[in-house]
Amino acid sequence: VEELKAIVDSLQVKCGNKLPEPYIAVCPAKPPTPAAAPAKPADDDEDDVDLFGSDSE
Repeated sequence: VEELKAIVDSLQVKCGNKLPEPYIAVCPAKPPTPAAAPAKPADDDEDDVDLFGSDSE
């Protein structure tokens, strides 16, 4: 988690150099979304297998 925070901080610096201020607020908002996303697909993996189940049929 600390490593991710360091990466986010470094990305915020890069964003700040290239993007206007309104986008800087978007950078910190993105990390929690990907962090929460992997947990949901893990549960949905079974459903995904069903979607690609044409191979198993």
